[in-house]
Amino acid sequence: MEKITREQILQFGKILATPVFLLHKNKVEFLNEEAEVLHLTIEALILFPWGKDVVLDWPIELVKDGQEQFYKLYARHIFFDADEYEDEGWLIQAVPSDNQTELQEISRISKARKIMFDMSSGIDRIETDHDIYDFILDSCSKAVEYSEMCSLMKIDNGLAHVVAKRGYSDSVYQMYIEKDKTFIGLETKGRFDHSIMINNLEKYYTFYNRDRFADERGFSLKSTLATPIHVNGDLFAILCFDSIEKNAFSEVDEELLDLIKADIETILTNHSMHREIMRLSITDNLTGLYNRCYLQEYMRKHYDQEFYIGILDMNDLKGINDNHGHASGDTMLKAMAAELTNAFPGRNVFFRIGGDEFLGVLFDMESEEIEIAIKKLRENLKERPYELEDGEKRSLSFSFGFALHHSNDYVHDVMKIADNFMYKEKKSIKKRHDSE
Repeated sequence: MEKITREQILQFGKILATPVFLLHKNKVEFLNEEAEVLHLTIEALILFPWGKDVVLDWPIELVKDGQEQFYKLYARHIFFDADEYEDEGWLIQAVPSDNQTELQEISRISKARKIMFDMSSGIDRIETDHDIYDFILDSCSKAVEYSEMCSLMKIDNGLAHVVAKRGYSDSVYQMYIEKDKTFIGLETKGRFDHSIMINNLEKYYTFYNRDRFADERGFSLKSTLATPIHVNGDLFAILCFDSIEKNAFSEVDEELLDLIKADIETILTNHSMHREIMRLSITDNLTGLYNRCYLQEYMRKHYDQEFYIGILDMNDLKGINDNHGHASGDTMLKAMAAELTNAFPGRNVFFRIGGDEFLGVLFDMESEEIEIAIKKLRENLKERPYELEDGEKRSLSFSFGFALHHSNDYVHDVMKIADNFMYKEKKSIKKRHDSE
């Protein structure tokens, strides 16, 4: 290969009207003003298929004056004299592509595929349904460029409700819409068999109160893209991208949405199967609460947080089993589990850790609030006895103790304190019962 001088390289940059760069020693040098404006970086060249003694023709996306543009890079491997030593590198000329639109569409679809690949790779590290939905929407919102708002609406009992959103106010979480009256439900006549693109939503303004379809600034929606998400053959959710501009979306966006749809359906189907397997392994079959096996792992995940641990033991479950049958005892156990979850909603979770013993992890509550909740629960249980298998009615009764777990406390010690308080109450209840 012919060797050239450093001066010849600089002269080459001055002659050409297109951006010219020199790549050597893992750095990019700008050889003319056009190159400085385009500002090609080494990061932009990482995937460039470099080779020796060849001229390469490769499309690349760059930003000029704040706008995405596509260039073909012509690169030639060279040797040159520099400061009394021989160096090598690549002389690069950037030429605007003849077909900007086509390359832009290819780039956007490639970007969507990368986003979905990253999402598929990261989904296994997420546990809760809420985090799954939020992660999916966050990833998808990067793929559709001209959407100010987007949402994922889950379908439950024929109603669509938002489980993740971007650009909308929190009030949308309180909205429930009949699935057939959503935009996609109306457009597909309730079939939900394909994606829809509506670039002028004015025809629906008389059908809906437009305030229900406004962004956080109060601007009404003008365009929407929506696709049905099916899991195991059933309509599971609706993914929507919305804009306050008319004609915001194109056919490329619709194709991109179909690409996203297929990946999301696969991810959610796999998550559903994984969740069911996990549910069976960590829950008690009878009550549906978490089981004792999962308790250690759960506490390990939350050991650095502050919460109360409550220990509850049902009173006289053995007597119910002995006198009314184990089916009646199971009825009371299931009822106790349901009453506990209703009495302590929100982040609070419960475990069945023994035959008639339950453990609660109570977040964001003061001791006075726990005592009030327990008192109210006892009062409600006295007023609503449960019918046993033989027709007799019995009220649920229990003993309860709780203790505060500070950040990084040894969980076993806190459980022991709560257990001691529970047994003190149990002895007190038994003493009162014996004296009556």
